[in-house]
Amino acid sequence: MRCSNCGAENRPGAQFCMRCAAPLRGSAGPGWAAPGQASPAVSLVVQSGPQAGQTFTLHDGVNSVGRDPGNDVLLTESSVSRSHARIVVRPEGVWVEDLGSTSGTFVNGQRVTASTWLRSGDVVYFGGVVALSVQIAPMAHPAHPAYPAAPLAVPTPAAPPAAAFQVCPRCGAQNRSGVRYCEQCAAPLVTGAPPEPARPSKPRRRWMWTLGGAVALLVCLAVAAIGIMNSPWAARWAGGKRATPTSAPAALAPTEPVEPAPEQTPTSTPSPRPRTRTPTPTLTPSPTRTRPPAGVSSTATRTPTPTFTPTSPPPEPPTETPTETPTETPTPPPPEEPPPPEEPPAVPPPQILKFESDKTTLNPGEHALLTYEVMYADEANIDWWMALALEEGADYDSGTVAYPYDELSSGYNNVCLHASNSSDVDVYCLGLTAATPAPPPPEIITFESDKYALSPGEHATLYYEVMNATQIYLNDVEFDTDENAAKDTGMPLVFYEDLTTGDNQFCLSVSNGVDTVGECLWIEKQSAPSTIILNNNSGSRICRVNISPVTDDEWGDDWLGDDTIPPGGSYTFSPPSGIYDLRAQDCNDNDLATLWEVEISGTFNIWNVP
Repeated sequence: MRCSNCGAENRPGAQFCMRCAAPLRGSAGPGWAAPGQASPAVSLVVQSGPQAGQTFTLHDGVNSVGRDPGNDVLLTESSVSRSHARIVVRPEGVWVEDLGSTSGTFVNGQRVTASTWLRSGDVVYFGGVVALSVQIAPMAHPAHPAYPAAPLAVPTPAAPPAAAFQVCPRCGAQNRSGVRYCEQCAAPLVTGAPPEPARPSKPRRRWMWTLGGAVALLVCLAVAAIGIMNSPWAARWAGGKRATPTSAPAALAPTEPVEPAPEQTPTSTPSPRPRTRTPTPTLTPSPTRTRPPAGVSSTATRTPTPTFTPTSPPPEPPTETPTETPTETPTPPPPEEPPPPEEPPAVPPPQILKFESDKTTLNPGEHALLTYEVMYADEANIDWWMALALEEGADYDSGTVAYPYDELSSGYNNVCLHASNSSDVDVYCLGLTAATPAPPPPEIITFESDKYALSPGEHATLYYEVMNATQIYLNDVEFDTDENAAKDTGMPLVFYEDLTTGDNQFCLSVSNGVDTVGECLWIEKQSAPSTIILNNNSGSRICRVNISPVTDDEWGDDWLGDDTIPPGGSYTFSPPSGIYDLRAQDCNDNDLATLWEVEISGTFNIWNVP
């Protein structure tokens, strides 16, 4: 299992890194912290949005993030959900988890689909708009009685070989030799091997691998050659094939037969070779150990093998007695880690070059044309729901899309473009305002009166019917309206005493708060009526009578209508008081009598037609 903090390879099931003691992703969890270890001091700094520059200090445990006022981290941006995410602070680390938000949670451009471990310097996006930088204060391992803060002991040449494993002083877990921190509880190990050397750079490591391989190959060849030379089969082969041994050292005479060396009294009781194999590293031959001549006792642990003549049967190989303690314990070289896999080339972050709108305010039924230009983007969308079609494999893309009025909320709206790829996310927002819909126009359906001339004691009823009106006025008098109905009706009264002399104008005005329409009518105030009695003293029948005000140039209508006045008959007319021109005609339109500027008033005015 590879550590995401330092890259060291750990054995499967380890909870903490053996090199840096960092929690291993997917293994470490709540409850694995070292005893006495406190939670780190964590704070979030807002980098974008309307709260830029604000700092939130997180407490130990669960910290809620969202737009609802009850959250620990309150973000007012509209793209943030009411309960958006939560951040857990524990002694073993800091995690963030999305709570099924609409717009999602991103850590360094990667969308959060499970609990994600946070490190200092990470950037967390909530809603794709609000960016918060994670600041984590470094934690120090507190002193603990189970593992005192003492320097690691350096083995001396006389020290015995290192054990095959190390026992953790805190939890008792067995760890591999050379591990610096316990892989189960992250406690420092005081019985380990010397500190691990610093990792060289890649070019140097390739050179060291090449040189180390060559040296190891030469050492193996040398050990194999020495083993073959010291083996009894080499001596047996030399005695059977040649009369003069060639494997003896130069101190022996090659032409003289060599007698077997007398048996040497061993300095200690011989003991059989133990069968158990200790995990000691491969020994390299010491430059001080040489093969002694025959007949000479050696101080080494081996009894020298005698050389025989071809006629002598080969003796049995002597029993080796390990009587000496090596003067130096070889230290195994630290295991070389395999080179990490080559990282793929870095992907450039996405860039929004242009995001504009042809309108800033939209009326009902309208739409805005949004123009965009992006670089290095694999995906792009507007407000998370309008996906943009990008050309696959192209670094640059542009286009224009229509944003309808119906997608806007009332008032000011943030419309945001999101461009992303595998490395990062870029966001740019602009403002669009939804105009309030205009009310329907007002309309006067009916406005009329039952009388258009009033005599003393009379009154007229005005009737109106209007639509979409919030205000109704008749001259200067306001009438009530029904707010829940589109149509309003009324029947105001006009009395004779309210009129002035002559014609009186009455205007109805209706408004919806934006537009106003009006309509007018006239009502005449009449004086007291007078009576005219016409006596026909002529011998002709009167078929036409004109009673015309002196102000009119024409005679006007026939006051008799379909009636006639026979000779010797009379007829009564009731015109208003005033000055009139009078004319009577027979049935052949011949004038019988004409009177000019006659003042008519009173009740009994007699007009005799001779």
